[in-house]
Amino acid sequence: MAAAIAGAVAFTIVAAPTPASAALPDGYRVETSRDGDSLDMQIVDGAGRYIGWAEFNADPWGDTPGDAIRAHDISGDGLGVEAWLDIDPGSSFQADRIASTRGHTSPYATPWITGNIAEGTRVGLRICLVQGATIYCSGTQYTYA
Repeated sequence: MAAAIAGAVAFTIVAAPTPASAALPDGYRVETSRDGDSLDMQIVDGAGRYIGWAEFNADPWGDTPGDAIRAHDISGDGLGVEAWLDIDPGSSFQADRIASTRGHTSPYATPWITGNIAEGTRVGLRICLVQGATIYCSGTQYTYA
C-alpha cells in the first residue's frame, strides 16, 4: 500500500509470480544447443517445422550483450514465443526475466533483455509458446552466467 508521509511517497513492491504453464503440446519438442555457457532452445512442431527459439547469451560478444535473453518467432501459427530466465534457481522455477514476442507479427525477434548477473551464477532457461492466457513451456535447461 502506498502512503504519503511529509510530502514523500512510500511504495510496497510486490514481485509478480511466474505464470502457470502446461507442458508443450503433443508432438512438439525442444532441441538445445550450447556454445560455452550460452544456450539456445529451439521449438519444433509436430510436423517437424522449427517455429521459434529462445537464447541466453552468457558473455558479451561484438554488439551482443552478456547475461541477456531474447525470443524469436518464425512461424505464423498464431502462437507467440517467450524466453524465461530464472537467475540462481531454487527448488521451483521463478522467471526473473521474460522476453516475449506477444503482439508482434511473425517473423519477429525481441530485443535483448539484459542486466548484470554475477559471474558463475547458475541460471535456468525455458522456452514457452503463448496464446492469450494459454502458456505451454519446455522443461528447464541450466547453465551459468
